[in-house]
Amino acid sequence: MDSQQKKDDLLSLNNYQAFDHWIGMRCNAGQDCVWLDGRRTDSGYQSWAPNEPSGRDCVWIGWRDNNWDDTHCTDFRMYICELI
Repeated sequence: MDSQQKKDDLLSLNNYQAFDHWIGMRCNAGQDCVWLDGRRTDSGYQSWAPNEPSGRDCVWIGWRDNNWDDTHCTDFRMYICELI
């Protein structure tokens, strides 16, 4: 989910319906967000919903037009994996 093209591809696979999935990103109270493979997000593609991140630790896609939102890691959601 580190590019607009990947986001567009996922949306087309989901028939442009809303997502409610973890995307493999963690933050430290809404700061210093990193992908699970260790890549930082501050210098690359970002797709945060307005007023996000908001001080939580895990990131999902689906908020406000399928943008990113940080929330509590204990929330139950499906997840998206990238095969490499």
